[in-house]
Amino acid sequence: MRPIELEMTAFGPYAGTERIDFTAFGGSCLFLVTGDTGAGKTSVFDAISFALYGEASGRTRETKSFHSDFAPRGAETSVKLKFAHDGKTYTVVRSPAYMVPKRDGSGERLHPASAEMECDDGRSWGSVREVNQAVPEIIGLTADQYAQVVMIAQGEFQKILLAKSEERRVLLSKLFGTQIYQEIQLRLKTMNSECQAAVREACQRYDAACARIHYGPDWDAQLKQRIASPERADEAAELLEEMLKADEQAHGALTREIQDLRASNARLREQLAGAEKQNQGLKKLKDALEMQTVLRARAQEIRAMERELEAAERAERLNTLERLWQRESEELRRVQTALAQGEAEVKRLSQTHADAQTHFQAVAQNREKSEEIARRLERLNQLLPKMQQAQRAQGEAERTAAEAARAIAAQQRQAAEYERLHALYLMDQSGILADELRPGAPCPVCGSLEHPAPAAHIEAAPDKAQVDAAAEQRDAASARAETAAQASGAARERLQAILQELEEARLIRDGSSLVESEQLWRAKGEELRRQAEALKAEFDAADAQLRRAESALAQAQARREAAAADVSARHEREAQARNNYLNGLGDLGFADEAQYRAARRSDAQRGQLHREIAGYQAQVQANAAQLQDLSEMWGGREAVDVQGLRGELDLCESRLKEKDGAEHALLNRCEQNRLALDAIRQCQRALVERQRRFGEVNVLYQTVSGQLGGANKLPLENYILQYYFLRVIAAANRRLERISDGRYYLRSKVESVGNTKSGLGLKVLDVNTNREREVSSLSGGESFIASLSLALGFADVVQAESGSARVEAMFIDEGFGSLDEDTLRRAMAALENLTGGNRLVGVISHVAQLRDYIEPRIYIEKTVRGSRVHVNP
Repeated sequence: MRPIELEMTAFGPYAGTERIDFTAFGGSCLFLVTGDTGAGKTSVFDAISFALYGEASGRTRETKSFHSDFAPRGAETSVKLKFAHDGKTYTVVRSPAYMVPKRDGSGERLHPASAEMECDDGRSWGSVREVNQAVPEIIGLTADQYAQVVMIAQGEFQKILLAKSEERRVLLSKLFGTQIYQEIQLRLKTMNSECQAAVREACQRYDAACARIHYGPDWDAQLKQRIASPERADEAAELLEEMLKADEQAHGALTREIQDLRASNARLREQLAGAEKQNQGLKKLKDALEMQTVLRARAQEIRAMERELEAAERAERLNTLERLWQRESEELRRVQTALAQGEAEVKRLSQTHADAQTHFQAVAQNREKSEEIARRLERLNQLLPKMQQAQRAQGEAERTAAEAARAIAAQQRQAAEYERLHALYLMDQSGILADELRPGAPCPVCGSLEHPAPAAHIEAAPDKAQVDAAAEQRDAASARAETAAQASGAARERLQAILQELEEARLIRDGSSLVESEQLWRAKGEELRRQAEALKAEFDAADAQLRRAESALAQAQARREAAAADVSARHEREAQARNNYLNGLGDLGFADEAQYRAARRSDAQRGQLHREIAGYQAQVQANAAQLQDLSEMWGGREAVDVQGLRGELDLCESRLKEKDGAEHALLNRCEQNRLALDAIRQCQRALVERQRRFGEVNVLYQTVSGQLGGANKLPLENYILQYYFLRVIAAANRRLERISDGRYYLRSKVESVGNTKSGLGLKVLDVNTNREREVSSLSGGESFIASLSLALGFADVVQAESGSARVEAMFIDEGFGSLDEDTLRRAMAALENLTGGNRLVGVISHVAQLRDYIEPRIYIEKTVRGSRVHVNP
C-alpha cells in the first residue's frame, strides 16, 4: 500500500481541511514530519490508520477524540485517503462517531460513524462493515500487522523488545496468524477430555450392567471376583453363561413338579365342587318343604283377602256412578248461578242503555249549532287569504308610488338639465359664428366686412352632441315616469277592490290596520274551530257510548237465554245420573249405602291386596315346581363332609404356590441375567474401543500441548512462533549490526511458562564483552536502536509471509531523541536503505538534528485556531 493523497477535515487539531500530497516526495524518499509539541504530527499517522481501519495508529488514542475541538460544533469530521496497491487506485472516506447539536437546539445527538471506498476498476464499498472487511483483504495486513509493519507508532515498537514471553506470544500470534494452532491445541484438549469422559462413561455403564446380575446359589463369590475389574469382563461373561445353563436345567425339573401338582389340584377342586353342590341341593330341598308348610298356613287369610278385594272392586264400579251423579249436581248448581247472574246483568245494562239514550238525545240538539259554527268558520277561512292579499297589495301600492315619485323627480331633473344645456348652447352660437369670421369677408349676421370685436365663447358651453344626449335622457326619464305612474295607479286599483270586498264582509274595523284586523279574525276563527271540535267530540262520544250500551245489553240478553236453556238440560241429566246410582246399589249386590261405603277401598289399598294375593299364588306355584325338581334330583341322598376335601385342596395349593414362586424367581433371574450378559458384552466392546481412541488422542494432545514425558515441553503454537521469531531476529540483526557498528546482536532464549516452555525469550549479545545480557539492561539509545531493528525485522518477515502485502510506505513515530550523533547517523543510513525499491519512509520527530539528515519534510504549524499543514518536497 502506498499513500497518494491525504485529506483531513475537522480532524484532531485541524479545524478546517488540510491536504498532503505524498506524490510530491517522488517514487522513493525519506521524509520528515516535524513541528511543535502538540501541533498534530502523530495525527497525520492517525488519519491514515483511521481511514484504512477505523482505528488510531497508537492504542492510547480513541476514535471519539478525532472530532476537532477547534472546528464549529456542527462541522463534519472526515478523513479521505487515496492510495495505490497492486496496480489499482483506491479512495476511502471515513467519519468517526461524534456528538453534534440537535436541530432544535435542545441538546446533542450522536452523529453515526460512516465509511465508503471505491476503486478505479468500478468496485465500491458503502458501509463501515464492508470497508472494514475489504481493507485487510486488499492490503493483506490486519490492523495489528499494519501497526507493527507500516505504522510504527510512538512507543509501540519498543513493547515487543521489553515484553514478557506470554505478551510476546500474544503479539506474534496476531501478527503471523498462528491462532489456528492454538485452536488446534484447544480442540485436541476438548477431544482428550471428551475421550476421557467417554472411557469413564463406558466404565460406569459396565458397572451398571454388572449391577443387574441376580446371583444364584454357589455362584456369588466367583462372579463378584471376576466382575470387579472391567479387564476380566470376558471371564465374568463366561461364568454368567454357565450359571444361566444351570438355572435352565433346574427350571425343567421344577416345571415337571408343578405340572403334577396342578393335576392333583384340578382333581380335588372337582371333588369339592361336586360335594358342595350336593349339600346345597339337600339344603334347598329342606327349605322348600318348610316353605310349603308356611304357605298352607296362610291359605285362609288369602281367601279373606280375595273376598275383600272382590267387594272393593264392585264398590269402585258403583263409586263411578256416584261421582257422575255428583258432577251433574255440581253442574246444575253452576248453571243456575249463571242464570241468576245473567238476569241481574240484563237489568243493570238495560238501565245503562236508557241513560245513554237520554244523554245522546240531549247532545243531538246542539247539532244545528255546530253546523252553523262550521259554516261561519268555512267563510272566514275563505276570506282570511284576502287579508293577506290586501296586505301584499298595500305594500305593492306603496312601493310603486315611491318608484313613481322617484321617476317623476328624475324626469324633472333631466328636463331642467336639458333646458340649462340648451340655453347655454344657444347663447354660445355667437361665439361659434365668430370662429368663422375672416378679415374682409362679410359677417353672416350683419354683413360688415370688418370685425372689430368678435363675440367670445361662453365658458363650459356644451356642443350639439351634448345637448342631444341630454334630450334623449330627458325623454327616457319621461317614459320611465309615465310607466311608474301607470303601475302605481294599477296597484291602487287592486288594493281598493280587495278592501271593498273585505269591508262588505265586515272584516275591517275602523281605526285598525290590515295586520291587526287579520290577527283579530284569525283569533276568532281559532275560537270557532275549538267550539266546533268540542261540539263534535261531545256528539261522537255520546254516540259511541250509546252504541256500546246497546251492544252490551244484546250480549247480556243472549247469555241469559243460553243459561236458561242450559239449566233445563242439566235438570234432566242430574235426574238420570241419580237414578243410575240408586239402581246400581242393588245391581252390584249392596243392601244399602252403608254396606257400599264399608266395602270401598282406595286405589293403594286395592293394589296392595292384589299384590298380596298374586304374590302368594306365585309362591305356591314356584314352591311346588321347586319341590318337584329338588325331589327328583336329591331325594334319598346324604350330605358329604367337604371340610376334609377343602383341607387336602389347601395343602395342594400351598405347595403349588410355593413352586410357582420359585419358578417365577428362577425365570426372572434368568431373564435379568441374559440382559446383563448382553449389556456386559456390549459395554466391554465399547470400553475397548474408547480406551483405544483415548490413547491415540491423549498422545497427540500431550505432544501438541508440550506435556509429553521425555520430550521438550514446547506447545505447537510456540514452536511455530519460535520459527517466525528466529526469522525476525535474523532480519533484525542485519540492521542492528549496521546501526550499532557490529556491537550488538539479538538472541532468542527458552523460558518456562508454567509446565511448558515458550522459546520466545529475548536477550542481547554484547560483542565488546562477549557476554549475553537481558534486553532490559540496554540504555535508552541502545534500547531504541534494538527496538527499531526488531520492528524493521518484523516488517520484513510479515511482508515476506503475507503474499498480498506490499509495504511501499513506512511511518516511524519519534524515539530518535535518545541517540548520540554517531548512532543517529547510522540509524538514518539504515532508514535511507529502507527507501530502496520504491518505498516511502516517513519519520515523525521534533529532533533538530534530523533536519540535517532529512530535507523533504511536512511541517505542522500550531496556531490558536488549529494546526495547519505545509509540505516542502
